[in-house]
Amino acid sequence: MLQSRIRNSPMVGFAVVVVCATRMLFPGIGFATLVAILVGLSNIKAFPFVWHLRVLPGFVLTPTPPSASANKCSRLFAPHTCTSHTPLLEIDYNLHKSNSTYFSDLDISRSRLLLSLFRAGLARLTQDQPNAPCTIALGGAACNFHKAIPPLGRYRMVSRVLCWDRKWLYVATQFRSAGEDQREGGGIVFATALARYVVKAGGRVTVPPEKLLDASELLGAEGSPARKEAERRRERALRLLQTRQTQHKRLARMTLVLVSSLIAGSQPGSQILECANRDGLLMSGRLASPGPWRRTDYD
Repeated sequence: MLQSRIRNSPMVGFAVVVVCATRMLFPGIGFATLVAILVGLSNIKAFPFVWHLRVLPGFVLTPTPPSASANKCSRLFAPHTCTSHTPLLEIDYNLHKSNSTYFSDLDISRSRLLLSLFRAGLARLTQDQPNAPCTIALGGAACNFHKAIPPLGRYRMVSRVLCWDRKWLYVATQFRSAGEDQREGGGIVFATALARYVVKAGGRVTVPPEKLLDASELLGAEGSPARKEAERRRERALRLLQTRQTQHKRLARMTLVLVSSLIAGSQPGSQILECANRDGLLMSGRLASPGPWRRTDYD
């Protein structure tokens, strides 16, 4: 069991090595002190300001593009993968990774993806308007949980640009098992997240995402095959997102009607309840699915 945890979580193995070395160098250290060192090192990810240290390299160092391909369209939609693990301080009362901690990991994965793709484009847009620097801001995020991540478990976060419209840039992320199957789409899916970003100039003026993509040289020239391919993928993924958003609104309206009638003291008819339950279960299953992620959905 311990060997499996060490293999799945390098931080745990590192902590064990440090404790053993400390025991050899300082034989007088008590068992309680060694346990405290082991627990502290295995939970260093959850310590204060460690999140800032994890994000900082993406801003200071030159990011590596998610794909070395010369095809600009392939580079735009290429996935970016980073790995992490679940320390004990991220465990909830169900003894698995707490749902709230997924979003701090998502910040790391998405920031690295966006910096690797748009850092140069943001710099060019800022040069054109020095008094209004361009930034990317998170406008919303949602996450569906499929399987639990066990304590000290290791996982991959695979993020990629999904599509964009006149205002929003959509980024999808999946939490996947960090086993032997490292292919895109391979491994167990623990959770699926969708986020939307907006590009702002000077903190107030909204910049169309397509302008940032052009400044980042990710779409190609007008009428080029790469640009046509990017537009085809964008339109297909955007249709899937719009369908899902319509289902969200329908489920929300249906829930609001039922709750309002119950609060008012009136009992909905059995046929209405049965229909609402059937439609609710059907739409909930669709909304909880991994979503527009499979390659066949946008290729």
